[in-house]
Amino acid sequence: MKQLFLAVLLLFSVASVYCQRAPLARSMPATLETKKLLDSERVENFYANRKYTFGISETLYGNLNKYHPFGVFDITFSDRLTWMDMFNNASLETTIGIGFQPYQGTRLHIGGDYELLSKRLNFNLYVGAQYALGLAQATTMGDNSNIYVGYHNYLTPFVGFMFWPHKKDILDENGENNEENTDPRFWELFYFKFQVSYNFLISSVQIDTSGHFDPNLYGIIKRNVLNTVGVKIGLGINIPTLGRKRAEYNRFRARMREQGAF
Repeated sequence: MKQLFLAVLLLFSVASVYCQRAPLARSMPATLETKKLLDSERVENFYANRKYTFGISETLYGNLNKYHPFGVFDITFSDRLTWMDMFNNASLETTIGIGFQPYQGTRLHIGGDYELLSKRLNFNLYVGAQYALGLAQATTMGDNSNIYVGYHNYLTPFVGFMFWPHKKDILDENGENNEENTDPRFWELFYFKFQVSYNFLISSVQIDTSGHFDPNLYGIIKRNVLNTVGVKIGLGINIPTLGRKRAEYNRFRARMREQGAF
């Protein structure tokens, strides 16, 4: 598993360098001022069309000592908070969510991630971390035996990859304005996500059983409450903004046209 993490980090590094150096559209105006305007438009476009996100995901997680993974289903909501955008690139995203996992019950989490690549691409690499609170739960088995898992807390760093199959850039391959970027259609707002994480247990946790609870299952549950590796696959949709932010974006595009960016 250590080799997997090293391979993922190496892939991220190589892809990041390549994508940052990849050429722009062949027919795009070459002036530095115009390039800066287009980069600014991409940021404003993300705030107008992709500021909010609703997502669902399934994560397999397990302790590497006698690995036997459980699955957790998560529902998340994300927001690109403009007041936290220190680099003015719309890359910082905050997320809150709720997850449902066997024997450990409900998990609440809050965190953030930072996208590494240009907004002109239809994919991005990201890194981040989250704090998770696992709520206490008692589970009764078919033979009336029980297991109780108390409150527990995790700190989870992660790396991931997201892909928008139908996302378009500002300019098409001929350097012309791409209206599908300005006003994306419903299916163009969907994306897929793949993520690898490590969950550090940062608190003690009470685990009790009663009756003739299966000792093998007890051992698996106990290990999977400790430090675990997680692999996530998710589906999400971006939610366009309305009102003031949309009006700001429309005014920005009008200024772009006046300055001849497209």
